[in-house]
Amino acid sequence: MAAGMILCAGKTGAFRFLFYRRKNKNTPIVGMIFLHRMLSLLSQNRENIALKSMRKIFGETMVFQIARKHKKESIMIKHVIKTKKCKDRIRLYSILFIIGILVGIFCRLTDFFSYESLWSLPSIATLFGFWIASVSLITYCSSSNRDAFWGSFLYMFGMTVSFYTLKFIWGFFWERFSGEFPTALFIAYSMMALVCGIGSYILYFWNKENLFSSLLCALPASGMLAEAIACSIVLWKQKMLLGQTLFDFIFAAIFGVLLYCKAENRILFFFTLVIATAATFFLIYQPYIL
Repeated sequence: MAAGMILCAGKTGAFRFLFYRRKNKNTPIVGMIFLHRMLSLLSQNRENIALKSMRKIFGETMVFQIARKHKKESIMIKHVIKTKKCKDRIRLYSILFIIGILVGIFCRLTDFFSYESLWSLPSIATLFGFWIASVSLITYCSSSNRDAFWGSFLYMFGMTVSFYTLKFIWGFFWERFSGEFPTALFIAYSMMALVCGIGSYILYFWNKENLFSSLLCALPASGMLAEAIACSIVLWKQKMLLGQTLFDFIFAAIFGVLLYCKAENRILFFFTLVIATAATFFLIYQPYIL
């Protein structure tokens, strides 16, 4: 069934080609090279040139059939791509929600350890460093503001659901977890999950190449650094929060390096880092932790 296809342009610009017929069909099928050339002309806003050339060769009816087929295929391809993106996005959101549930379970498991110890493992669920690090990582890996919002919100909400649901279930087995379901806390932290999603949506603007993006780039590192300073003071005075101190300093360095490279204005980045760190430390951590 194979037949050769030749396409070339003469000095006058007219196309010479060979085509073949399918078995038991009378409609001529144009060589793919020729169609590709015609459709590329259409996509480059050169419809008139392409249509004139095709009319000379095929006539009005064939041109109409080819254009309609091309339009139909383009619509189908766009629909397939849109559907695939939608499925990928739903799968990503589901994965982040499940990860949030698992992290919430892990945070609840730390309650079996003592808070007033050197490592103070339960601090991961009570301080803000882990929240800041999680939201910043999700934002950094997101591909749009919408993905950043939904990814952060669903992750934090999944964490909240498992954290408080597990406490209620364990209340039937351990006296330390007994009591009614903490509805007020659940609602409060669900609202905080929503706030984290909004914050992630705003932080994603650090991908813009302007001065505002440089300011946003400094915020995650400044939040982690402020908590790291506060935890280090507690560690020095009370011999507690070693694990949280190390965690905060490590992620402050990671976000500092990653977002320093992303910042458009490095001077504004450092200025914001210093001011935001000082403001966060004196307004939040000093009154409530130290």
